[in-house]
Amino acid sequence: MPDRHFAAAAQRNAAPILDVLRREFAEHSSVLEIGSGTGQHALTFASELTYLEWQPSDVAENCPGIRAWLKDAGLSNVLPPLELDVRHDDAGHSRFDAAFSANTAHIMDEDTVRSTNR
Repeated sequence: MPDRHFAAAAQRNAAPILDVLRREFAEHSSVLEIGSGTGQHALTFASELTYLEWQPSDVAENCPGIRAWLKDAGLSNVLPPLELDVRHDDAGHSRFDAAFSANTAHIMDEDTVRSTNR
């Protein structure tokens, strides 16, 4: 199993984001996280918002690291990471009643941001 990657920004911004998600996701049951990166946010938020089914997703090369974090956490409300490249893939939007993304748009090229904002 690959080493778990660590993102300091994910640790730093987790608490303020969680405060917002508690309000915004109070009436939701399933969340697609777009661009899960290391998987740290998925674990933090799913462990606090246990009523949500959390679906992490990212490009293929990031999924092994996310799986490593998930394996160690053992949370029943987090699904295995979905390989998702927003430039090409369809995430099955009808499966989820909410979506979340953090720290992603600034690393996408402008055309990708525009095409995913439809």
